[in-house]
Amino acid sequence: MHREYDLFRRSHEKSAHWLYSIIGLKEACERLEKEAEQTPAEVYLQHLRSGEIVARLNIAMSDRGKAFFYVGRDPAASANVTSSLSRLGYTVTTHQNNETARVVLGLMQSYDYFILGDGAAGQREAICWFIKNRFPRSVVLALNRHHSELAGADLNFPEISVPGKWIAAMQDLLKPGSFPFLSPAANF
Repeated sequence: MHREYDLFRRSHEKSAHWLYSIIGLKEACERLEKEAEQTPAEVYLQHLRSGEIVARLNIAMSDRGKAFFYVGRDPAASANVTSSLSRLGYTVTTHQNNETARVVLGLMQSYDYFILGDGAAGQREAICWFIKNRFPRSVVLALNRHHSELAGADLNFPEISVPGKWIAAMQDLLKPGSFPFLSPAANF
């Protein structure tokens, strides 16, 4: 079953203009790339039923704040992470499985931080290593259940039901200079 995605263009006034609907993520990403080539404006794909913004292109670095990419199976956790980070001015792209995440990560967009939520055994490790190879200068944050840690993640946090608590802890750990391999602009 293919999901339906809606393609939007954000105007200079920051309002979103609906362009069209597309069935299937690969097809939607192809249309997104074509649209991005024709305009300097931000274009993005959204799954309206879940509210997830699954891909963005042409985001001006000065407009986007820090860019987060979240992968996790739990829709409620995804919504909590997205709303919490968005309220703080960050750009958030979300995915509920590794396969769709890999399709979107093939687009030419950069991310500062990746957050890996819950996932099936072995799949979190696979997407973590994929991200570290594709985006070696980005930081991978893992939200872990049962006091476990994700090998390969730069930071491991216990999964906390109140997003504000782990976001505050994350911001404290990611102060400028915490990760010397990142440019100063990529740190909090």
